[in-house]
Amino acid sequence: MKPCDFDERQMQIRGGIFQHMFIVLAVLIFVNAFLTSNDIVWTDEWNSGIIILLAATAAGSIEMIFREVYLGKRSLRVLPVILGIVSGLMILWNLFDRIFRGRYFIQAGKLTDNGGGFVMMLCIFSIFVGYVIKKLMGRNEKSEA
Repeated sequence: MKPCDFDERQMQIRGGIFQHMFIVLAVLIFVNAFLTSNDIVWTDEWNSGIIILLAATAAGSIEMIFREVYLGKRSLRVLPVILGIVSGLMILWNLFDRIFRGRYFIQAGKLTDNGGGFVMMLCIFSIFVGYVIKKLMGRNEKSEA
C-alpha cells in the first residue's frame, strides 16, 4: 500500500468534499428524473448521465482546488493544465462546428450531440479555470505579504 500524500486534516476535508459531490450528484439525478418523468427531454440518456457526472466531479474538483487538497505532493500537478488545454481545444472545435458547419447545440428543444459535448467540455474547463483563479489568488497573497 502506497503512503498517502495527505495528512489527517486534509483527508477529512477531502471526505467532506466527496460528500458534497455525492449530494450534488444525487440532486442532479433527481432533477433529471423529474424532468424525464414529466416528458421534458433536455438531452439523450447517454449525454445526460455523463453531463451529470462531470458536473458533480467539476464542482468537487473546484472545491478541492480552493481548499488546497486537490493534488498530493507527488501527484501530477500539471493535470489541471492538461485538462484545460484539451477541453479548451474541444470547446473551440465545437464552436468551429457550430459556426462553419452549421451544427446546432440545441435542436427541437434538446441538446444535440455537439451541444452535449460542448457542455461536457465546459464542465472540464471549469476545473482549469478554478485552478488558474486559485493560482492567481495565491500570487496576490504572496505579493501583499
